Amino acid sequence: MIDIDLGKYFSMNSIASSIWECIDSPKTKDEICDELLNEYAIDRTTCTQEVSAFLDELIRMKLVSEVN
Repeated sequence: MIDIDLGKYFSMNSIASSIWECIDSPKTKDEICDELLNEYAIDRTTCTQEVSAFLDELIRMKLVSEVN
């Protein structure tokens, strides 16, 4: 992934790529986790923590914005 405005390249693992694909349209964290739980062998608590951390980082870097 490239942020042209910042001139930065970002590398994502398969789970991060799946999250990125999930947020192509607005979804809640629970909806994202539901999709990931169907695809990966991970427990809901860990999934929720990891999704939250990843989304917080994307928001911090202004690559996505939170929608109410």
